[in-house]
Amino acid sequence: MKELSLFEIAKAVGAKTDINASVSDICTDTRTLKEGCLFVALEGENYDGHIFAGDAVDLGAVAVLCHKKTNCQK
Repeated sequence: MKELSLFEIAKAVGAKTDINASVSDICTDTRTLKEGCLFVALEGENYDGHIFAGDAVDLGAVAVLCHKKTNCQK
């Protein structure tokens, strides 16, 4: 994957960020998360990735893309 800036990703999804960082990969599962990735918190009937947002940051995610408020900060 070509590295993208968080600014580019935020613009593409209609979000805002003040973090100047590059994303090397995209991840939806903290069990396979690689440092430098963007964690995308997916939500379904039986699963809510938002509860893993803090873990993703602790494991090295550059940022978290979510639609709910989370308690993670970096």
